[in-house]
Order: sequence, then C-alpha cells, then structure tokens
Amino acid sequence: MGQKLKRSARLLWSFLHAVTGYAGGFLLVFMALAICFEVVMRYFFGRSTLWVTDASGYILVWATFLVAAWVLKGRGHVRIDTFVNRLNPRAGRLVAILGFLLAAVASGIFVYQTGLDTYMTWQRGIPIGYPLTLPRFSVYLVMPLGIFFLMVQFLVEAWREAQGIKSEQAEIK
Repeated sequence: MGQKLKRSARLLWSFLHAVTGYAGGFLLVFMALAICFEVVMRYFFGRSTLWVTDASGYILVWATFLVAAWVLKGRGHVRIDTFVNRLNPRAGRLVAILGFLLAAVASGIFVYQTGLDTYMTWQRGIPIGYPLTLPRFSVYLVMPLGIFFLMVQFLVEAWREAQGIKSEQAEIK
C-alpha cells in the first residue's frame, strides 16, 4: 500500500473518530439539557413531558455506540492490567495483541448479529411504542455501525501493538 493511500486512510479514520466523538458528545449535552427541561417543567409548572425519558434512553444508546471506538483509540476503556504488568515487555505485547484480536472477533460476531436484528426490525417495520413512535431500526442502527468501528479500532490497536507504536493514550499526571 502506498504512503499516500496509508495517509488518506489514517486521515479518514481520524475524521470518523472526530465525527462520532463530537456527535456522541453533542447527544449527551442534548440529553442533559432535555432532562433539565423535564425537571424545570415538573418542578415549576407541575407538568412533565412525555418524551424526555424515552428520548434519553435512545440517546444514551446512540452516544455509547458512537464513541466506543474513539474511547478505545485513547485507551480510555477500563483495563485490568495487573497480570500483564507482571510479564516481561515482549510477553505483555503478545497478550495485548491477542486480547485486541479476540475483542475484534467478538466485535465481528456482534456486528453480524446486531446487523441481522436491525435489518429484521427494518424489514418488518417494527415500531417503538408510546410516547415516541419511532421505527425500532432507527434506534438499533447505531449498534452494528458503532461496533463495526470498534472492531476496526481493535484491529488498529493490535497492529499498533505489533509494530511497537505507542498508543494515543493520554498520559495521566
């Protein structure tokens, strides 16, 4: 693969991370504002909205799956590395590579299954009920998409580990 193509792929991947990261952040801010609106409506006006609770749940699903790969890129997921830290560096890298590859395989299985479920709900036109009547696939759609990005990021992390490239993890001080 040529250097120009590698650079373009890296730029595209970074762009996708930025888009999904900002979209997830925007959704979480919107959800927080909607919940504040619900609290104000209930406390000051004695009336509640019908949509905030359901919309918050859907937004939480979308935000979680949108940012999963972005969080992995920064090594922000919770890791229990007590065992790995006791290994010599070479064995630790091998364990990390194996872990990333196993996670990529598991993610691939999840992409397949959630993709089937999403397609089935779209094909059958299954709605989500009251108070927000939405097609169920509109909530499910983010799952195969987000897990696919996560799977690719697991493969990227395995490759980076194999190449000895330092992760993009932020240093904790």
